[in-house]
Amino acid sequence: MSFRIKKDNSDEVLEALALKIKLALELVGIAGENNAKFEITAQGAVDTGNLRNSLTHEVVGKDVYIGTNVEYAPYVEFGTSKMQERPYLRPAVKDNTNEYKTIFEEVLKS
Repeated sequence: MSFRIKKDNSDEVLEALALKIKLALELVGIAGENNAKFEITAQGAVDTGNLRNSLTHEVVGKDVYIGTNVEYAPYVEFGTSKMQERPYLRPAVKDNTNEYKTIFEEVLKS
């Protein structure tokens, strides 16, 4: 048995895969952002909602960043000598890795 390749579609396949990965990363970012907002509320770290409402995500290359530009955010996450920590970013990542994996699997299968 022999066969010949008449057309090489590898570039199109790789481009489609790259788009799927970008979509999956964006969906993971949205889910992570929502999970962080849930965690900050569950921790009772909401007075005005400023920190929770400022949480956002950004996809850079093959990385997803979830965070905020609110200056007191690290003090809420890690605590201070006068305030107990109320982590919201770390649990949003650590406790939801299966959800993020499932997002990738579903996007790549579709």
